[in-house]
Amino acid sequence: MDILAIQHSLANLENRYRQFSEIWQKQREDWETEETRLQENLAVLRGEKQSLVRELREVREEKEALQRQLYQVQEEFEQYFLQSSKLLDEGHRKDEKLNWLRGQRHLLLRMLRLQGRLQQRFISLDARIAFPTFPRRAIPWWRSFLPS
Repeated sequence: MDILAIQHSLANLENRYRQFSEIWQKQREDWETEETRLQENLAVLRGEKQSLVRELREVREEKEALQRQLYQVQEEFEQYFLQSSKLLDEGHRKDEKLNWLRGQRHLLLRMLRLQGRLQQRFISLDARIAFPTFPRRAIPWWRSFLPS
């Protein structure tokens, strides 16, 4: 091998080394730029993550508070429902009692009318027995003393 060929090969290798070195340098700069950009994105994402974690915590606390309020409202609703049911039952019992009392009143009024008619008949019969010769025209006068 000849020295000229070796020098030519060496020059070729140096050129290729410079080219690869430039390519590598450019690639390294691109990677460093990309790494910087990714680091900045990472910092932004970490900040967003912390913000989202805080927001999630607040939402969970609000959810728990709303659940407690819901349970309280359900308990109050249950109490009102039970009280309403009790009042409805009371109302039905009172309605039934009122209807029964009205029936009893109606029955008593019928009994009073019947007693009045029977008493009238008894008095008129008693009058006929007591005054057999009493003229019939005096009977209406006698009935005026009867309770109506």
